[in-house]
Amino acid sequence: MGNKSVILQLHPETLRWIREEAQADMADASVIQLLNDWELGTKKPTLSQVQKLSHETHIPFGYFFLKEKPAEKYSVLEFRTMDSAYHGEASQALRDTIFDMLNIQDWMKQYRLHQGYEVLSYVGSLKNEKDVDAVSAVVREKLDIDIAWFKQCRDANHAFKFIREKCEAVGILVMMNGVVGANTHRPLSLAEFRAFVLVDAYAPLIFINARDTVNGRLFSLLHEIVHVFVGTDNLFNADDGDEHFSKSTETLCNKVAAEVLMPKGDFLAFWDTCKNEHEDTMICIKEAGRVFHCSLTAAARRAFDFHRISGTEFAGYVKSFSQAYINNKAQGRGGNYYNTMQSRLDRSFLKALADSVLAGRTSYPEAFRLTDTNNKTFTHLVGTLEGK
Repeated sequence: MGNKSVILQLHPETLRWIREEAQADMADASVIQLLNDWELGTKKPTLSQVQKLSHETHIPFGYFFLKEKPAEKYSVLEFRTMDSAYHGEASQALRDTIFDMLNIQDWMKQYRLHQGYEVLSYVGSLKNEKDVDAVSAVVREKLDIDIAWFKQCRDANHAFKFIREKCEAVGILVMMNGVVGANTHRPLSLAEFRAFVLVDAYAPLIFINARDTVNGRLFSLLHEIVHVFVGTDNLFNADDGDEHFSKSTETLCNKVAAEVLMPKGDFLAFWDTCKNEHEDTMICIKEAGRVFHCSLTAAARRAFDFHRISGTEFAGYVKSFSQAYINNKAQGRGGNYYNTMQSRLDRSFLKALADSVLAGRTSYPEAFRLTDTNNKTFTHLVGTLEGK
């Protein structure tokens, strides 16, 4: 009998955890049924079946043989900004994405060390600063943007690209995706997270969930930029108008993001002019979203912070916006494959990787693994990048 037909003994508690992970990751019904049969003892797993399910569930082969579920430790998950509801443990899709980003960050750090880069002095430089205006001023100065930078941008998509390029200029990696790697069958959950940041003195990395609206992505990017200056990892899940945080750092990052996105003086001047022209507050909220490239919730929150609308009005607006936010799908999905791939990858990372491959320090297989590409797609991506 071949070894792939050997009957295996797997621990029931581990099987239960694997089944729950597979269900959360929306695995095929046949996979769930087989795991359920193993858990109940009505069928016995074979080696070939475990190998197949390991591949289909994206759960490491060795995990199937543990006596209890693994204790995966990603420090960023300890900094989750969650609301008061219980969300359970992080999904396998999120953990796999964090793992991929940690690999990219480590590669980029080693590359920069090899190239003789110095530490990025601004990383963690504001860890003891609590004043919103002071932090906002430092962030603007480092990113080389003025207070009214948003006026240079024609829309939220342009504004996001503008800030992303500013991050690239100062050494912050910005990655973005709506699925795990290149697997379109493993979507990332917007309800679970909007962005996360992995702070490092050589290669700070921000990951944006592309399933958010472009306005939401912009706010998340600004929020996580502040975390780089404060020096703390973070997984951001709150609405961009939410201030109900248990940690003062989160409140600070949200307020600074709002101030950089919607400066107080500019916002109040806009709001008061708009209200003189329109009785309907909703018109001004929508116009604020357009002018400042922010979500309706963020605009309403800013109006509430400056006592332009009441708490009751704000709560009503948030309630009306919340369902649309939860059900939101990323804008501009689909389209040109290579454009989508380029939007996922930080340009400075892709350039560095291409240079390293050309110099013979990084193999092509390693480059393909880091970028979820193959020879054809990687070559095309690099060629497109060089053509810009």
